[in-house]
Amino acid sequence: MIKKIFCLYILALIISITYCRVYPDGDYLSSGNNSSSPDDEEPLNKAGDVKEFIFEGISLKIIYVPAGKFILTNSRPVMTISKGYWICETEITQELYSAITLNNPSQYQGASYIEPGEASEKRPVESITWYDAAEFCNKLSELDGKTPFYTITGRTPSTGYPVTSATVEVPDWNGKGYRLPTEMEWMWAAMGATKGIGTHTSGVFIDGYGKQFSGYSAGKSIDDYVWYSSNSGSKTHEIKRKLPNELGIYDMSGNVFEWCWDRYQLFPTSPQTDYRYDNGTFAITKGSGGGSSSSFSPDYRANSNMSLATGSFIGFRPVFAE
Repeated sequence: MIKKIFCLYILALIISITYCRVYPDGDYLSSGNNSSSPDDEEPLNKAGDVKEFIFEGISLKIIYVPAGKFILTNSRPVMTISKGYWICETEITQELYSAITLNNPSQYQGASYIEPGEASEKRPVESITWYDAAEFCNKLSELDGKTPFYTITGRTPSTGYPVTSATVEVPDWNGKGYRLPTEMEWMWAAMGATKGIGTHTSGVFIDGYGKQFSGYSAGKSIDDYVWYSSNSGSKTHEIKRKLPNELGIYDMSGNVFEWCWDRYQLFPTSPQTDYRYDNGTFAITKGSGGGSSSSFSPDYRANSNMSLATGSFIGFRPVFAE
């Protein structure tokens, strides 16, 4: 009898453990019924390390971006990212956004936009407001057992989408919940951070800001990395159809523009640590959209005057801190 009880106890213990595997190349795979988080594991801390979470049965991979320093733009100061963070490998897809919010506002969905070999639901979600993106980050945090990063009040409308107005506050910038990246975090990841190909001098990435596109080095073609006006058909495409940058992050220079936390103001002219700008009416978007023929460099501000309630051809990719 005692032996039987002991065996049942061991079986229950095994079942209760979430399956996980650490791959030789540093990739971490974790899976569960709804969402799973490797809270009991030591955090991975190498540039480009990967974790995979399962939300509502849908995979979401995130990439580790280490702390570091970089030149902001031509003749501009050194910017410091003091702590490593995780960023989504891809823009949030229509599939995941729909599963969590029960809403898909995307213009580019359905049979009329399907390309051979592509899945419509794997396109990035777009046509969302900045407020929609912030609220999604909170929902993702809740599913992952994290404390929501934002406090959101005064939501308009009170239910449903799009959210066109709200007060979004950050109780603690050391929080661990999902959030929008700051502009500097987005740039650092787009450059490839410490793995970025270019000139690194005394621990500072000197020329990453001016790369022709995220993932660029001599001899590489923009068509292999970026969806833009010459190859996109002026529409979005399934994620991960182009090559990633040095960290393994996809579509940072072109598929949809991406919301950042920051409001617009001129770039700072003195060295800054963990810089962000919280005040103002207009938000910054980075990257590029499939119909764009503008600059694709990490320092390019795709739109510096986007109303927070405007979202045409704009998506997002969340981050969270260690």
